[in-house]
Amino acid sequence: MGINPGASWPLRVVKGIAGLPVKKFYKQYMDAYGTVTKARAARIYDAYVHLPVEFDMKPDGHRPVSEPFRKLSDRLLLDTIKEMGLPYFVATGSIEERVHKITEAFNLPCVIPVDQAVEQAQQRVAQATAILEEDDRFHEAQRQKSLTQRLKYALRY
Repeated sequence: MGINPGASWPLRVVKGIAGLPVKKFYKQYMDAYGTVTKARAARIYDAYVHLPVEFDMKPDGHRPVSEPFRKLSDRLLLDTIKEMGLPYFVATGSIEERVHKITEAFNLPCVIPVDQAVEQAQQRVAQATAILEEDDRFHEAQRQKSLTQRLKYALRY
């Protein structure tokens, strides 16, 4: 899918050609990294809860992924967990439904009502998102570069 699966196809083609000399090295590196990561996960996790993405991406043009990439990531993640033999649970539905399903599946006690916990979490996420969006607008204003600068930046990897 490339380094930026959300990029336009011409940019992906150019970056793909530019990356040919290092493609074998990156594949070897990622295979080794995957082996180490899987070994660590098998050692430290008792089980895994997968929360599939059940909402559309924000259509603002800033997402570094694409819908096919999201689906591929989900499939590869679950395939890897199955390969490792790690027990896993897939929780779908609203946030409240997911929390209820997880607490029931793992017999976890609820310290505060789920609705209240979700409300607190949503407030914290909203505050953090507002900060990030402000920061993103600042950075976007800084990114207005010439086509030449953008091509140099795109081809440096």
